[in-house]
Amino acid sequence: MLVKPDKKSNLFSEVGIILRNAVTMAAAGLALCLVLSSCDQLLSVNLLKTVGLGQQQTPSASELASMPVSAMSDLSSSPSFYSDLAGDASLRAAALASLDSQMLSPDAATRQDAAALAALIELKTTPAFDAVNGIFNALDSLSTTNLSSLDSTTIVDFVSQSLPASATASQADFAATIGALCAANAAYDSLGASLGASGAAGSILPEQSVQGAIVAAFVSSVPGATPDAKASALWAAMNGGPGLPPYTPPSTSSGTNLGSIISAAGLDLSKYGI
Repeated sequence: MLVKPDKKSNLFSEVGIILRNAVTMAAAGLALCLVLSSCDQLLSVNLLKTVGLGQQQTPSASELASMPVSAMSDLSSSPSFYSDLAGDASLRAAALASLDSQMLSPDAATRQDAAALAALIELKTTPAFDAVNGIFNALDSLSTTNLSSLDSTTIVDFVSQSLPASATASQADFAATIGALCAANAAYDSLGASLGASGAAGSILPEQSVQGAIVAAFVSSVPGATPDAKASALWAAMNGGPGLPPYTPPSTSSGTNLGSIISAAGLDLSKYGI
């Protein structure tokens, strides 16, 4: 007996086969795309690393002027960030102006990160960063150095012996270094005040700021009404001119802004005579 084909069931069967084939082809295509995209991504990463590319591009001055500190901190991990700011005064000024305003934020983490990053920009876009390293290298090698007893003569000797050549190549380089350290000191004051009031809240750890804060504070304590006046007086004293007026080292005791940074960083200053 012949059975009459059910056209409806055949139609559904054919549709099902078509759908299954379509799904299979789509899955295969997706897998191929993933493989190709992964290979392409891996290849481009390797190529970029090979030719030294792949760094984040520093934004324009207008973008930096309104950039949150969290985004700017991410940018600062790129090797080109500080060199770009050092080479373009408008970028540097925009970044610092943005961070200065964010130091007034009611949020402690924002205040602290803005202050710490502003200080780093001041240091890393001038010879001042090398000065911080040079001074701490000297502190580690000069066991007789007693920071708490520095006076108008010993501070000059200590600075002249500690600063790297990049900071003393000319009077202009020296003035830029001292000016940057004084500007960084203002940012570190803001950081220390926030740490003292709120404890550590930012993503930039106090350990990353403490050495710069100490050097900036000791240099900023050189007598002089302005950073230029301090630099001129130090330069003259280092090069056979008149000595400095009486010098008093900054306090590192608990409750001061500098002391709050040192305490938050857990740095033991006893080996430096403090």
